[in-house]
Amino acid sequence: MSALAASIFPFSHTLSNVLLVVLLTGILALVSAMSFRIAVGMRGVGTQKMQDVALAERNNVTTLLGRVRWFVILLSLLFVCCLYAMMDGGWGVVAGGAWPLPMIAGSFLFGVIVALVGVSYAARAAHTAQMHTAQAARVGLTEALRTAFLGGSITGFVVVGSVVVGMAFLLLLLMEFLGMPLNDVGGSMVAFVAGASIVTLVIRLAGGAFLQGASLAGADTRGAAGDAARTSVAGALLAGDTVVEVVGGAMDLLQSMLFVLVTAFLVGSSMPGESVPEQAAVLPFAVIGLSIISSIFGTFVVRTKRGDRNVQAVLKNSLFFAATLLLIGSFFLCHGLLATDMFLGIYVATITGLVIGIVFSMAAEYATSEYFAPVRRLAAGYKDGLVSATFSGVALGTRFVCLLTVLLIMNVLIAFIAGGFFGVTMSMVGMISLLGVQLAIDASCCAMRHAGTIAESSDLPKQVCARTNVLRGAGDTLAAAGRVSMVGIGILSGVLLLISFSGAASFDAANAATTLVVICLLLGAAASFAVLSALLRAGRTVARGWLSRSQMPRAPAQSVDDGIRVVRKVASGAVWRTGFPLFLMAVFLPIILGMFAGSQALGAFLLGFLISSGGLALAMIVSGGAFRNALRHVEEGNDGGEGSVAYRSALITDALGVSLGTAVAPTLIVFLKTMLIVSLLFLTFFTGGGML
Repeated sequence: MSALAASIFPFSHTLSNVLLVVLLTGILALVSAMSFRIAVGMRGVGTQKMQDVALAERNNVTTLLGRVRWFVILLSLLFVCCLYAMMDGGWGVVAGGAWPLPMIAGSFLFGVIVALVGVSYAARAAHTAQMHTAQAARVGLTEALRTAFLGGSITGFVVVGSVVVGMAFLLLLLMEFLGMPLNDVGGSMVAFVAGASIVTLVIRLAGGAFLQGASLAGADTRGAAGDAARTSVAGALLAGDTVVEVVGGAMDLLQSMLFVLVTAFLVGSSMPGESVPEQAAVLPFAVIGLSIISSIFGTFVVRTKRGDRNVQAVLKNSLFFAATLLLIGSFFLCHGLLATDMFLGIYVATITGLVIGIVFSMAAEYATSEYFAPVRRLAAGYKDGLVSATFSGVALGTRFVCLLTVLLIMNVLIAFIAGGFFGVTMSMVGMISLLGVQLAIDASCCAMRHAGTIAESSDLPKQVCARTNVLRGAGDTLAAAGRVSMVGIGILSGVLLLISFSGAASFDAANAATTLVVICLLLGAAASFAVLSALLRAGRTVARGWLSRSQMPRAPAQSVDDGIRVVRKVASGAVWRTGFPLFLMAVFLPIILGMFAGSQALGAFLLGFLISSGGLALAMIVSGGAFRNALRHVEEGNDGGEGSVAYRSALITDALGVSLGTAVAPTLIVFLKTMLIVSLLFLTFFTGGGML
């Protein structure tokens, strides 16, 4: 380290000093989110009726997340006690009266806290963005779009800032203040990711079941205008959409970012050489820190000209601008941190992931947008009947899985040629580097859709509803593409973590042909369909409970309190009847399988689950997005418009699209990633052959 750097930075290691800078960029992201919150709050809150509509949705969201929060806290405390007794000291040490530092258990609890903070702020930011966007639409389309994007940016920068601050702080604490060497911090980092994954899984399971149930109950009560059941279900549908799309999507991307950063850190820290491990381990964090700065600049280019209604292009301007800055800045980062003989290859791998990620998103938008031929052909097919349209939507999803898979293969191949396995991990860092902007766009899409609902429910003038309809159309389109990108990133991050597990478990081809391993490979494929079946049944169970409670007679003065009570009971059912059994399966199935069948068989099980669930989730999410946008295309008066045969078919397939594309497919990938991180966390307890 030079004399100038030594006088500026407090640590003697380059790794720690770079982590300190990255920590400061994470704090900058959180400060930016606070400034966006202030800017959005200055837009005004609208009429009293608008506030009442937004408040009703917020109460439903708060009720659902309250049930989830207590469930997570209870399970986390049990996990912390078990991890401390099993990993930080062992049963014998703790029983003997010794109390070592809770490295693993403390890191796990810290991950839970970071994720819960992200959940809380994402929900608050969603409510703020929706209410103020509806009010801004009374002024003009440009003001509404700017407000929605700033509101979505609150969620994006809070999540990314929380990840960066949490991981950088944990690494600095372990290495500089507790004196752990670089090669020994891997267990604590995995425990941190496991804690955040637990929260993500519960949010996805409970929120997905809640949204499916509300969607199916809404389909059952459709046509009963003014009915109390329909009013209650409609409000819950909005709340479920917020929890799944904004909160669940934020936690999903948080989990994927943690997976990629930890995998890149572990791979980089294990590279040969005297100074190479330290330089390679810090590079992923440096790229994410640079992406935060690029994303902040990208928020300033979201502007529309008067009369311009191309909202999608305006929102994507921020993504392209931030990508350009990152493309330039990452070259200097790689050149400054890596050796001369390897920096160019790693830079090529990083920008490959960045470019492929953008192309992946554009391909997903083409497959699911009502403005392109695939969805328009699907909507036209509704005139031929429900069965024909359903088959067309499923075929659309499976067809685009091939294209999207080829893009992922190209990313891995180019990155491996350029920089080896570390190049592959850095390509994934490049792919997730713009998640702050992507999450801001996704959250703003939800705000734009819900602003339209608030405007219609509040009886605002027709010109205001026309503006919110433009925003709603753009939100539906970009949200569907965002979900496809989210699942694709989740699959690749799962692949990276599976490779890390296989390397740590010494998985070799010679032992992979045993009968037990082959059985576990097939068992993993079968387990993915068992989870899928449980997720699909959960929606019907919640819907039945919803209708049975919401149709009970009640006095008008008690309707609001009864509505909250119904949401509370349904949310409890979604958490305990759906979330709890699948949560136990995700956590204990890999532990039991690893202890009895061994790490080799567990690796085969995870591989089978990944192969079967990955393609299945991509197909479902593409088909689901196409179904939802095809309904909107018909609602706009195309192919017969409302009241036609096409419209009635589109309503039914839209409920299918909500279940498959919005709730089930992302949950299936989160389930997989949770099993992977739990397997890696408890790997030291598994032997190669197990107890059998």
